[in-house]
Amino acid sequence: MAVLKSPPRRWSVVGAVVLAATLALSGCAGGSGASSTTLTIAINGEPQSLDPAKNGGDYQQIVQWLSYEPLIRQNADGTFSPGLAESWEYVGDDNTTFEMNLRPDATFADGTPVTAEAVVDTIEYYVATPGTLHSVIDALTDVEAVDDDTVRVVYSQPNPILPYVFSQMTSYGNVISPAGLADPEKLGSATFGAGPYILDSAGTVTGDRYTFTKNDAYWNPDAQHYEKVVVRVIGDAQTALSALRTGQINVSTVTTQSQLTEAQAASVDILTGKPLSIVVWLIDRDGQINPAMGDVRVRQALNYAIDREAIAKALGEAYTPLNQYVPPGLIGFSDALDDAYAYDPARAKQLLADAGFSGGFTLNFATNTDNRDAEVSQILVEQWNAIGVTANLTTYNNQPGEMFGAIGDGQVAALTFALNADVTTQQSLLTAQSVFNPSGLTSPEVDAAYAALAVAPEAEVASAAEAVSAAISADAWFAPVVSVDSYVFAKGVADLGPLAANGALDLLDWKPAS
Repeated sequence: MAVLKSPPRRWSVVGAVVLAATLALSGCAGGSGASSTTLTIAINGEPQSLDPAKNGGDYQQIVQWLSYEPLIRQNADGTFSPGLAESWEYVGDDNTTFEMNLRPDATFADGTPVTAEAVVDTIEYYVATPGTLHSVIDALTDVEAVDDDTVRVVYSQPNPILPYVFSQMTSYGNVISPAGLADPEKLGSATFGAGPYILDSAGTVTGDRYTFTKNDAYWNPDAQHYEKVVVRVIGDAQTALSALRTGQINVSTVTTQSQLTEAQAASVDILTGKPLSIVVWLIDRDGQINPAMGDVRVRQALNYAIDREAIAKALGEAYTPLNQYVPPGLIGFSDALDDAYAYDPARAKQLLADAGFSGGFTLNFATNTDNRDAEVSQILVEQWNAIGVTANLTTYNNQPGEMFGAIGDGQVAALTFALNADVTTQQSLLTAQSVFNPSGLTSPEVDAAYAALAVAPEAEVASAAEAVSAAISADAWFAPVVSVDSYVFAKGVADLGPLAANGALDLLDWKPAS
């Protein structure tokens, strides 16, 4: 049995939740247009790394979805199905011990068998390697091969979402071959998985396109509907839509709500996911960066100063005012919080005065160049200025390392971005170990609410999740602003399936349209 220790936290993190690099289509010209044997997918940012432990979130993960097979696969409808693990279960009733039983016929792309020891070695590598979602495995204390086909993991505290943790959505379910683990530096430039495709280095230009060819050793050849898959980096949504209309790509994950009419007119298939919530993460809740932010009344004042109705109207009909950080339709969304921070600038000013900041203060906050986040942030500058808060916005050109470095170095006290998961899966972003929590802050009320959720019977999960949302709202961890639907556009692809709230796609079901 291996006893595991988490690595020290580092704040020069590469990885984020919804971050992208902008690249004109003219810079991606040549080579792999769409065809019946080639699937071409546009993503909006260069993958942070081909190493599953170090890549970012969002659709950057598609490069891993193609080349690594997860232990458990999350489907776009929210269910889970077998990957390298044929079955899995919690042992006991405290949600701390979890076993996965491996299929006996799987091999890595290099022909070596997928064994329980290989899974153990992979998990140990992930535990030892810092990453964006590392907090979901921080409480993992033991992992062992019970026999040739069974892996057991043990957590020091209850975790009710381990099927998600060991899925492709966190990357921690992606099993790495012994050859890859023997030289981890190579994981950043080649693939060492058991997935349906293999990186073709000759057809790959880092930051531009990533080409994958069929893995002949894949355990499920019926899921390989294309000879080749190309992932192209196209940072501009309009450029991506033009490429889709002209047949240069088949699928675009680079979309905006304003493109819906044009996409419909072009007979594009539109996958609509559950809403994203666009929020300002009030990170500096202990006032280490900005003393004012350590007072909950100040954080509440920032919330009351936001005219969410006006912002939603300014952004367009696709946007809906949001008074809580969980978007509608997901676990943890609470009707009771609908008016939690109704627009009240007079109350905001009074709260500032009560906290000793009647003359206002200066708030440095950040966002990235994503159109949604930047537009929201620019409006917030005006609305916060109206209550005496001088809001200085720094916009990072889709450079996650710089942005998270600014947080860790104390340059900014808040961050605007989009969340796309429920209370349960967002816990990984809220813990003291999270990259989004550089001061390691905790709250007794929130910790207690999450502890109750971790052991809640299925019938009580919804109410327990709403209690978590209520505790977070009361302590003003976020300044939620609006919610907006997420979209993926496609043309010439059959069996697309749905789009999950957290971005999961049934990629291996896609096939050329007849």
